[in-house]
Amino acid sequence: MSPLVRWLVPVLLVACTQDAPAPDTGTPVAHETSDTDVSYAPDVLEPDMLDPRWLQIGTFNIRWLNDKLLQGEVPRNDIDYAMIADLIQAMDVDLLALQEIDGARALQLLELPDPWRWKVSESGSSVRTAWLYRSDKLSLEHTHEVPLTTSTSSGHRNPFVAEVTSRGSGTRYTVINLHLKPYSDPESVQIRSQQVREIHAWLADARTSRDTPVRSELILVGDMNDTVEGIGEATALGPLLTDDALHHISAGCEGGTWIPGDSLIDHLFIASDLADRVRRKEGACRITDFDRRVPWRNYEGGQDGLQNISDHRPTWFYLQD
Repeated sequence: MSPLVRWLVPVLLVACTQDAPAPDTGTPVAHETSDTDVSYAPDVLEPDMLDPRWLQIGTFNIRWLNDKLLQGEVPRNDIDYAMIADLIQAMDVDLLALQEIDGARALQLLELPDPWRWKVSESGSSVRTAWLYRSDKLSLEHTHEVPLTTSTSSGHRNPFVAEVTSRGSGTRYTVINLHLKPYSDPESVQIRSQQVREIHAWLADARTSRDTPVRSELILVGDMNDTVEGIGEATALGPLLTDDALHHISAGCEGGTWIPGDSLIDHLFIASDLADRVRRKEGACRITDFDRRVPWRNYEGGQDGLQNISDHRPTWFYLQD
């Protein structure tokens, strides 16, 4: 059953008003549906890689994904949530770093089927980070956050670190989800630069520390709110871009990830030792321009009558496991 049809089937209304805290992993919750009927033929974005040795890994800022319908900074109805879920499933990504998530219940409202699982960060208030993954391809464990001395006006968001293990090869990866300070004013650029310096210093220490080991199979992705050229006087990403131990996959991206400015502010880094394992056919870095594709482009029945999925485009890559 397609995700949109599933959302249009009547469900128990009481579930959306429960006050009990939602777990950070598990089955989706039911919620109210509307009577709006929208039909479409899903558009497959990328043929499945039948070879199980390939992992598809990316990042996606969903823009204020609230834990209740029709509330929050970006009010959405059930159709909007269904379209987000449909996009994620069409991408068929194995591991996705998410930003601006209002807790586990917000992800439950997407009603993603098995084998999807998730883990949500503690920091970030209503704009937390999360890891979304396919449990048939990966296991996720040992999550922790890297404490930063900086804070942001929209909540303090620490880098969210996890250990993931491939069920196919048994390879273990250290994955880090970043959401850095936004905006281009001098104070914001200074805070973002400090965040990058602290993250880079932590990486340098963790590579040799027994207490907080970072594996050589390192993946660092997220909404970094800056371009290679810099949205201020200079880019805040300098320490990451000039680190020989890191490979910047996004350097090969064509197009932008932030829709209003068509700028590339969501980035993909991996350990340089993994660079030869990135699939380069048709380009190593991919950006899913859902805002230009049917059925996600200005679909009918959403809260605003326009595309209300996000102001960011997902970006991702294939890694040989």
